[in-house]
This record gives sequence, structure tokens and C-alpha cells, in this order.
Amino acid sequence: MIELQRLTGMRPGEVVIMRACDLDMSGKTWVYSPFGHKTEHRGKDRVIHIGPRAQVLVRPWLRTDLISFLFSPREAMEELRASQRSNRKTPLTPAQRARRPKHQPKSKPGDSYSNRTYHHAIRNGCRKAGVSAWHPNQLRHNAATWLRKEFDLDTARAILGHTKADTTEIYSERDGMLAANAMEQVG
Repeated sequence: MIELQRLTGMRPGEVVIMRACDLDMSGKTWVYSPFGHKTEHRGKDRVIHIGPRAQVLVRPWLRTDLISFLFSPREAMEELRASQRSNRKTPLTPAQRARRPKHQPKSKPGDSYSNRTYHHAIRNGCRKAGVSAWHPNQLRHNAATWLRKEFDLDTARAILGHTKADTTEIYSERDGMLAANAMEQVG
């Protein structure tokens, strides 16, 4: 999800609700139209283009159930628990084997991540890796900065889905090297 968001400039809320039925995979570049998005209430359409590198990331997550979310915390937890069971070094005790799951646990993984749970997953991963925590919205800012630097402001605006270039300028950092080079010459 992180790499996909970084490559496409998607908002966190768009990547967490991604489903196969929202993808048009007929062309070289896939088109993702999320069923809900931030500017929907203004009558705006949101179209996200997914290039070859991002397609490689999405392909393993595609499934035959077209309406299920591609990235599911429930499936992630099932895979984690299955891996833990298979890598277990000591046998289960009779009491552990007899234990039954709770009927109504306080919280259980859902079908899709929310913006909040996605952020928490990133924060927990950062903590375990021993690096500074960051927010998934920073991936969109990173994509905006990179797109503006590699292409131009208008291309970054179109990819991010902004109506005005002013909004894109907020997201993309100005090139600090230009300022540094100018000051080097001026003094």
C-alpha cells in the first residue's frame, strides 16, 4: 500500500478502499476510479492512473471476488497467525489446544483498513524498525514533489487530481537546490 501510494500519489483514503471492480485494466495504464473520495461532494470525479511499476504491486492482490477490498487487515492477521503457528518451536499444551476463541472480542480486524488503522500500521512498523514515525499523507506530498521535479507543475496537478495549480504547489516542495545555487552565487 505504501509503495503503491508513493508511485501514484493517491490519498490514503483512496488506497485503503481499492477494489478490483474499480479498476479498468484494459489499457497499458490502468485506471482506478474509487467509489468514494474526498472531492466527491463537489461533483468531481477522481481518476487515478496506474502505470506498469504500480501494476506489478497490485497484481498479487487481485482476486476473483471483484467487490472485496484488495488490502484486508483480516486476511493480513490470518496470514500472520498461520505463519506464527507454522513457525512455532514448542508444541501446544493441552490447555492451549482446548482454548476457544472469544465470541465477541473487543476489536477484530475488518474487511478494509481505515485511514486511522493504515496510519497506525505505518506508525507501528516505524516503531519496530526503529525509525521516525511518519504519516501516509506524506507519501502524497512526496509524490507531488517528485512529479513536479521530474515533469512539471501541471503534470503533478493532473496526476494528483487538483483543479488549481496553487493546491499542487502546497503539496510539492519547491526545489531547494535552486535557492542554494542562487545563494552560492550571490553570497
